[in-house]
Amino acid sequence: MAKMKRYLGIDVGTTAVKAALFTASGRMVRVASCDYPLHTPRPTWVEQEPQDWIR
Repeated sequence: MAKMKRYLGIDVGTTAVKAALFTASGRMVRVASCDYPLHTPRPTWVEQEPQDWIR
């Protein structure tokens, strides 16, 4: 079986993490996203839990 190069792009955004898998020629093979909550422990504060990024 011939090995084919693939490239993975990951975007850890404000409310979701997104990932896309591409071939060497730039064709998108798969795309996925997962939302996660924002935490507001005090007024005007916004935090994220890094554990949420990998769930």
